[in-house]
Amino acid sequence: MFGQRERLGVRQAASESQACGEACLTECDRRGLEGANRKRVVTDGGQGLHAALEVVSPDVPRQRGGVPQRRNVAPKLPRTIQAASLKDAKTLDHAPTRREALSRCRHWERRGPRLAPKAVACLCEDLDERLTVLDVPAAQRVKRRPTNVLERGVREVRRRTRLIGGCTQAARCDRRTSAVFHRFKTIWPDRPLRALTPFT
Repeated sequence: MFGQRERLGVRQAASESQACGEACLTECDRRGLEGANRKRVVTDGGQGLHAALEVVSPDVPRQRGGVPQRRNVAPKLPRTIQAASLKDAKTLDHAPTRREALSRCRHWERRGPRLAPKAVACLCEDLDERLTVLDVPAAQRVKRRPTNVLERGVREVRRRTRLIGGCTQAARCDRRTSAVFHRFKTIWPDRPLRALTPFT
């Protein structure tokens, strides 16, 4: 259904390597997620998955969340300027246009943490992927910007599968993971991604 969240697949893997990512993405392709059906891929910073996307879906725009990026920046800032610098960094993710976002990034580099070049490098890393959301109509960005849906799903799967003796067998792990996403599926229809025009 258009505008609804949907689980596309779950796959057990030994690691978050490129080979495991390719296997998962190729399986999605085999089941029909290809061509015009792929508008954008929202990911975390996992290098294996990004390398796999370069092979399987090199032309599909990628989006990363700003909140995880700011979490990575925070420990690289001196405590005396941490709060103010992160507040400024947040405005970058909420810029109305790509041009304005780049201007804010340059301003943050100049004005902010000169004592923390690693923080500057971390914030500006993969900036283009963080700004992919600006290609979406402004009224839809509030639902499309956060990666909370991704992070919440991963957290819940980990919580359910890391119990003592919880997933000693692959089949048991599959059942628990499926149960987690079945529960999400009952919640998601009440939380549509958008109620406006189709994203094209």
